[in-house]
Amino acid sequence: MATGGQALNRPTLPAGYRFSPNNDDLIVYYLKRKVLGQQLPADIIPTTDVYASSPNKLPLGGEPNEWFFFSTRSKDDDVIELDGGYYAIDPEGAGPITWEGKTVGYVKTLNFYKGSSPDGKETEWMVEELRVNPEFVPVDNDDRSTQEKKTLLHAKSLECSLNLNGRSNGGQALNVPVLVPGYRFIPTDDELIVYYLKRKIMGQQLPCDVIPTIDVYASNPDKLPLGGEANEWFFFSTRSKDDDVIVLDGGYYAIDPEGAGPITWEGKTVGYVKTLNFYKGSSPDGKETEWMVEELRVNPEFVPVDNDDRSTQEKIENLVACRVSRVQPETEWYEYFDEEIEKEAKRGKFEIPASLLEE
Repeated sequence: MATGGQALNRPTLPAGYRFSPNNDDLIVYYLKRKVLGQQLPADIIPTTDVYASSPNKLPLGGEPNEWFFFSTRSKDDDVIELDGGYYAIDPEGAGPITWEGKTVGYVKTLNFYKGSSPDGKETEWMVEELRVNPEFVPVDNDDRSTQEKKTLLHAKSLECSLNLNGRSNGGQALNVPVLVPGYRFIPTDDELIVYYLKRKIMGQQLPCDVIPTIDVYASNPDKLPLGGEANEWFFFSTRSKDDDVIVLDGGYYAIDPEGAGPITWEGKTVGYVKTLNFYKGSSPDGKETEWMVEELRVNPEFVPVDNDDRSTQEKIENLVACRVSRVQPETEWYEYFDEEIEKEAKRGKFEIPASLLEE
């Protein structure tokens, strides 16, 4: 996380946990408390003027591709001119933020363009600006200081594809740590191998008991115990067979050759990953779904084990960590075009043949 020269106090959490707050987390636990001068759950969000410079000049320390700041609210202009570019409001990126049935804030989105408005070139940068709903903050009308407090900005790169973890329990009693608001279990491949799978194989204590054990390949992915938040879940499982296709009731997994490779940590190969996509129907003519499994297995050379320790060797061979993801497919341009045509037709602009609408 960026510090911007500020000394931030980050909480110590088990391996795999990261600051990945929802919009309501940011409003309820951070911005509202910042506005009221109350203690924050974690001193992890620095204060800087996001609109004082181009986004690539912000203090973007820590992990890419998402950063958080408290900042002065942007003006209500549609365009914010900067040196070498400008921010322009994305009208589709605005809306209310709800929490427990209440509107606690609002979000608007600004995309960054290089060049001069309105002919600039869109970049990969965007800002999501979150402001609190004044009705959600108890403040006296004459308390001008609180009323003028800062707006929270959520600045992130469009290149970032961030999934939220749901901690599935699979019927097992898991020892999930009490978390600081905004933190979620989003481990990297090397963290899963080094801190979880290797220790599971060796019978050592895990950083936290948050990954259940289940046979991922015993049923279709939508029948797995997918509790918690979508769209990413983690399991220990029996390793899949080396077949290119795993046939299940109503569908099958097929290996994605582009989703395989080594997993490195501190310059060493500690494991390997392979990816399997789930298809409905019969192989090889099934229809690809939004479900996928990334299967992580440990490199045997990374686990110290005696040759006569058959129990551990069998775990090395057969036990894997799985990341099950549900990724909503992007709308193809022609699908979007068809949707727009239908909208126009409903406004009476022109007619679409009934046969096409039925399809």
